[in-house]
Amino acid sequence: MSPFDEHDPTTRSRSHINRTARPAFYVVLALTALAPTLGGCTKLWAAASLAAAIGLLFLIVPPKRSLGRLPNIAFAALIALALVAFLPSRWFPLFDWRDVLERLGARLPATVSAQPWLTFQSTLQFLLGLSWGYYLLAAGWSLAARKKAWTFIALLIVGLAAAITVANFLQARIPFWPHTPEFGFFPNRNHTSNVLGIGGILVYALALDRFARRQRHWWIWIAALSLICWALILDYSRAGIILLVAGIVAWHLFWLITSGNKRRPLIASAGILLLLILFVWNGGKTTVRFINEESNPLSPTNMRFAIYRDAFDLTMRAPFTGIGLPNFSYVFSTAQTHSIGEDVAAHPESDWLWVAVELGWLAPLLIAALFAWWLSRCLQRWFAVADLPCTPSSTFPATTSAQSFRPCYSPERPCIQISRSSFRASSQSCFG
Repeated sequence: MSPFDEHDPTTRSRSHINRTARPAFYVVLALTALAPTLGGCTKLWAAASLAAAIGLLFLIVPPKRSLGRLPNIAFAALIALALVAFLPSRWFPLFDWRDVLERLGARLPATVSAQPWLTFQSTLQFLLGLSWGYYLLAAGWSLAARKKAWTFIALLIVGLAAAITVANFLQARIPFWPHTPEFGFFPNRNHTSNVLGIGGILVYALALDRFARRQRHWWIWIAALSLICWALILDYSRAGIILLVAGIVAWHLFWLITSGNKRRPLIASAGILLLLILFVWNGGKTTVRFINEESNPLSPTNMRFAIYRDAFDLTMRAPFTGIGLPNFSYVFSTAQTHSIGEDVAAHPESDWLWVAVELGWLAPLLIAALFAWWLSRCLQRWFAVADLPCTPSSTFPATTSAQSFRPCYSPERPCIQISRSSFRASSQSCFG
């Protein structure tokens, strides 16, 4: 049976839709694989090729349905907020950072954005990411299709983890990937670790699903998870490890509470303890990052919170309009008071603050509203399907929703948005 076939009499009347939906499904998976494989699209040819392929997909197989009033308003409002940067700056109160730059001799344009041409490029990339997310959320994938997508994405993340491990061992650069000390597929190691962390949760879900169903080869997914854990250690980022451990623990507790047979979840808990022991024993420099002084949020050497405070102060200087895409790193130096002495930050160490700084405070509120809408639709689907088994595969969307719907805000890297959006879409409930 095709993964797009539903046990519903209306399926036959929609067979003409399925003829185009099936190849579009596999094209989406291929584009999802290309996004990280091309090294975060740091090269212009890679970004342009991916954007052209996505645009062609939209033209040939456009969305068949609307998401509804609330998400439509939220998506349109996010685009409008990005376009505010092209309005005349005289329409708004004088921004302190503009006055500082002008006193330093900078000749600023009349627009809200200090760099309208860069803002134009980033706005197009931001629009591409939003369009991709809308397209996937509007796709009417069945549960069988989503399970197939989960398996594909899990294998993709395992392959990327293997590539990082081999590259570190051989000290050899992978073609198309950025030149980073950690040999990751994104320029920012935190973005790489986020993808690995969410992928690790998915791999763990598939392993426990096979274990709960008493399938013989469930342990292969555990072996794959150990490879992802090793890649996270080599990536030298705490964010992905915290994400993976928190997701696995929350996930496992849910399985323990809802399972009728407590013995199997308790046996599987030994795997979690084993992974934690291996990390503490052989985590190297990554383990040290969790215990040194800089990891203490109250330590004076931890400048992350100082950057948070300066970024928050910058948002209050333009709370409604923001400073425009992608001007954070160029304008932040004018707002540094608590983090003086640090190198100029490329980002504020928080995607939520990044959104607020460049698009205004309404943008993170809109993203939070989209998350609440998306989660409610997923929950409605679960409660509506009475015969849906309470297994790892059926509960995966709930246990990863908070992690995967974080605002994947890196306007100059649409590939990051494409990677995360695919996780969200594979967990989206089927409408119609």
